Amino acid sequence: RPAEDRGARCISRNHFRMQVGRREVLQLYRSLLKAAKHLTEDNQLRFVTERARIGFRKNKNLTYKDEILLEYRMGLTYLDTVQIRVNHLHAIQSASQAVIEGGHIPTSDSK
Repeated sequence: RPAEDRGARCISRNHFRMQVGRREVLQLYRSLLKAAKHLTEDNQLRFVTERARIGFRKNKNLTYKDEILLEYRMGLTYLDTVQIRVNHLHAIQSASQAVIEGGHIPTSDSK
């Protein structure tokens, strides 16, 4: 069996053994709220905060490990999405500020 197959199999096996406890869930919740604070628009902040609150409230009584793990992974994916959005908005703001301060719009052919 090629090394890539063995490695991929080990990664996925470890991935499914992941234990999610109260500490990890609370850390995810805090991370989502902290990431939301970096959003520039109030409506985005409210949306992300409310979605996190509603989702965690809805899932607080889950007891099956598979369901908990699935919802936790979905929360991690949502956190990644929020962080990407925050980074993207900060990059746009930085570029806009550079244009304002520099007085010109950079183009691909200007060096």
